[in-house]
Amino acid sequence: MASQRRRPPEAIAQRSRQLLSNERVATNEIVRFELLTGYTDELAALVSFRLDSLELLNMNRTVWDETRLLALRLKRAGLAQGLPDLLIAATAIHYDAVLVHADSDFETIAQYSDLRSESYVDLAQA
Repeated sequence: MASQRRRPPEAIAQRSRQLLSNERVATNEIVRFELLTGYTDELAALVSFRLDSLELLNMNRTVWDETRLLALRLKRAGLAQGLPDLLIAATAIHYDAVLVHADSDFETIAQYSDLRSESYVDLAQA
């Protein structure tokens, strides 16, 4: 069985390569999990090996506390976001990292938080 993932638009792939070559990429366990779920076992092992070279941002207790506060802030605004996206955003906020994404949920989160993001939503939908 082949990967269920489709190739990203060239602009996103090029930006990813640029960040990787400049060693400007970090991840957390949620991102790793989300990336690996769409692959066969063989491809997942290869991708996992490559992900091991990235800086891992620890989802410590402070990140979990910030996730809870972020969820509460959004809930008070009448918005609900899934736990994975909240954890990813809270991790980026905690480490003052720019979240590079193609997911409109992160644009919403950024409107209600200090999340710094680089959005490729328009390209991903094209």
